[in-house]
Amino acid sequence: MLFKLVVFGFVAILAYMFFTGKLGQLAKIKKQKIDATNMIECETCGSYVAEKDAVHANGNSYCSKSCRDA
Repeated sequence: MLFKLVVFGFVAILAYMFFTGKLGQLAKIKKQKIDATNMIECETCGSYVAEKDAVHANGNSYCSKSCRDA
């Protein structure tokens, strides 16, 4: 009898979580938000850097100030 009560309680909790939407939250894996930006190539060293982080000078793009000055 105790086993049936435990199983019923477990099913009731799962049903509650399903209908309140909390079951889906438990099943989801938190994913890191991917920043979708354009990557551009450094004119000096050839490495790629996000366009927003690049150093721009004379119509060219560089990964850092040291590459710009080289």
